[in-house]
Amino acid sequence: MGLLFPNPPSLDCITIDDVQRRYRLTGLGAPALAAIEQSQRLVRARGDYSQTGLCEFHIGLIYFHWDDPRAAANQFALARQPWTLADDHSAACLTHFAQGLALYHAFHNEPAMLQFGRAERLLEGRGMPLLFRGAARPILRWLASLPAAELDVRPSLWVTYASALLFISQVAGVEEKLQAAEAALRNVEPDDKIRDLIGHIASIRATVAVTQHDAEAIIAQSQRALAYLHPDNLPVRTAATWALAYAHQLQGDRAAAGLAYAEALAASASA
Repeated sequence: MGLLFPNPPSLDCITIDDVQRRYRLTGLGAPALAAIEQSQRLVRARGDYSQTGLCEFHIGLIYFHWDDPRAAANQFALARQPWTLADDHSAACLTHFAQGLALYHAFHNEPAMLQFGRAERLLEGRGMPLLFRGAARPILRWLASLPAAELDVRPSLWVTYASALLFISQVAGVEEKLQAAEAALRNVEPDDKIRDLIGHIASIRATVAVTQHDAEAIIAQSQRALAYLHPDNLPVRTAATWALAYAHQLQGDRAAAGLAYAEALAASASA
């Protein structure tokens, strides 16, 4: 939350700290619920979609803190509406994860899986993943909050986890996440989406090899990535092509490096 919204919420937005400070004896009783309703009315009246979403999300956190996951799930869904109107994809993605977790704790596994699936699609960002838009740290926080069993159901989230670690220059833990993704894919029937995921795994390994200046590993993993990645996955194909160019540079093959760098630039411009 602090990364998506570094500034404190408006004074009319009620938070967990407010409830704990003002209603120590009654907790989430009638006085706190009345304050929540008043907070919603005041913030909604302003017409600021970003602050309205933030207010609704904080109320969801309040319900979740006081062990009412069903009410929390409803609030997270309410928060998604104004954030979607504000075109804030990162915040909307956060609501899907939060709603999924709330439903999971309420033992409604099927609805929880639905929300995780929607969050997974939002992470893809309609062709430009949210990772490439500077959302690595919020995404890492979301993924770290999920049980491993939920990640196993959606191996692409393991891959996103590994990729997000690289985005913050953290190599440790990347291979572990990739191996978890491969283990989850072991008995999955391959299709275009699975092949693309396999290519993404190889691209991440190529990037790790770049940090180690291992030309042979870079070439092997980059070529595997380009063979498996979907032609429309331009962001990851660009990363794999750039890594291949760097490997040629390490080997002193300037001509091959120049061609690969040019190809990466062209793909980047099209992404």
